[in-house]
Amino acid sequence: MAIETPKPTIVLAHGTVEDSSLWTHGVIQGLQRDGYPIKDCSNPLRGLENDKFIAGETFSAADIAAFTITQSVKPDLPWPKLPNLRKWFERIEGRPSVKRGLQAFDGI
Repeated sequence: MAIETPKPTIVLAHGTVEDSSLWTHGVIQGLQRDGYPIKDCSNPLRGLENDKFIAGETFSAADIAAFTITQSVKPDLPWPKLPNLRKWFERIEGRPSVKRGLQAFDGI
């Protein structure tokens, strides 16, 4: 008889990009349907509506990671519904160091 191992709890944090509505487009329901316990929590940061970067007023590794992920799904995002994300993305994309980094992938 196989022992069933419990599925890990998935923590969904929101507040830095827009609000929790990003998770309500079937993400939470799909995970729960697949048997994953969900913890949904607000991020204590003020969010991109008020902050220049994800971790506040300072460019950080959080911006680099989030930009990389956002860049990979850029064509699929509903940009008109995400004005704060769009402004943040354009701010990051315009940084000279990010431009140089993106050039490393030219021709690949």
